[in-house]
Amino acid sequence: IAYRREELVNKLMNREWLAQFAPGTVGAAYRGFLEKTGYSADGLAQISREQHGTNANLEHPYAWFGRRERDIHDIWHVLTGYQADDPLGELCLVAFSYAQTRGLGWGFIALMGALKSLREQHGKLVRRAVLEGYRNGKAASWLHAEDIDALFAEPLDAARKRLNIPTPVAYRAAKDAFAAVDVSAVAVAAE
Repeated sequence: IAYRREELVNKLMNREWLAQFAPGTVGAAYRGFLEKTGYSADGLAQISREQHGTNANLEHPYAWFGRRERDIHDIWHVLTGYQADDPLGELCLVAFSYAQTRGLGWGFIALMGALKSLREQHGKLVRRAVLEGYRNGKAASWLHAEDIDALFAEPLDAARKRLNIPTPVAYRAAKDAFAAVDVSAVAVAAE
């Protein structure tokens, strides 16, 4: 995969390519994710181009790997079950990403989110969910090595099992608890 250096953004933006995946597959779940959130792979790429200018498209292997990590971020939302339109879901995926990549930026964001939750009434739930995200990322197979074509054709539940990605129990418990009270409590703790 790294040898070929395939750029994923074009594939992930191709509606015809995404339409081929049967219901229940990772590809269909990703397609549903895009439809539900209104996000696009090109949206993250555009932000990257705005922040990094021409350096965003360098041919260097490190630059390619950075683009791949950017492009698979939303796929990881689908695989892990951490919602993208939810600050806690994003924070949990950041912790998962740190465990997968050891990227210090991911680690810093996860740590700051967890520390910020110390001041919140339900902060313990946030910290449990973030720690679970880290542990799940550490236990999972290395997702950067996945062939996207094969992964997208695989049933979502089978992919999660094969990749050792468990159900995010603490995250769901926190979301349920926050739904029973003021939802803004989780937003404050996780932002």
